[in-house]
Amino acid sequence: MDGKSQSGSVMEFRYRTNLRIGGDEWTNHRVEAWRGDEKLGHLTIAFIPEETFDELFATVEDYATRIKGITKPTDDDCAKLYPYYRRFEAFHVETAHVGNVIVEEKHRRQSIATKLYLEGARWIWEHHELFLAASDLQQPEIKPLWSKLAANPSVATVRLYDERWALDGS
Repeated sequence: MDGKSQSGSVMEFRYRTNLRIGGDEWTNHRVEAWRGDEKLGHLTIAFIPEETFDELFATVEDYATRIKGITKPTDDDCAKLYPYYRRFEAFHVETAHVGNVIVEEKHRRQSIATKLYLEGARWIWEHHELFLAASDLQQPEIKPLWSKLAANPSVATVRLYDERWALDGS
């Protein structure tokens, strides 16, 4: 998917797959926007495949150890962490989310982030059949972009269980 820039040169997307960011549980991909030899920005997408979750996080004890760093979780620890464990599963398993989006400063305010989000949603659906969801840790400056995308009738969006927006790239 390409798009003409304001100067008339073509913007193209490049993809980096299976990046090693975080632990072994994460699958990470990156969509990069380029104009010729100049990188304009990128969007990183992360999720945990269901089979990986089932293998590494079969129990709340696994979550307490791997994510919270509790060496020997007690029953009390597990009871307190259970809601967080379920939220972790719902948020990360089989729903891709934006890990980060970075647009080089001199290229900001040119709709590059919007194009990266839309291309990321298309790419993650094409390769994994997943929605691209807003992160619950997103920076305040990106929230207006999600509102703009959700309000645009030509952009397919869905509301997730926790009221976050997701892009449907299908």
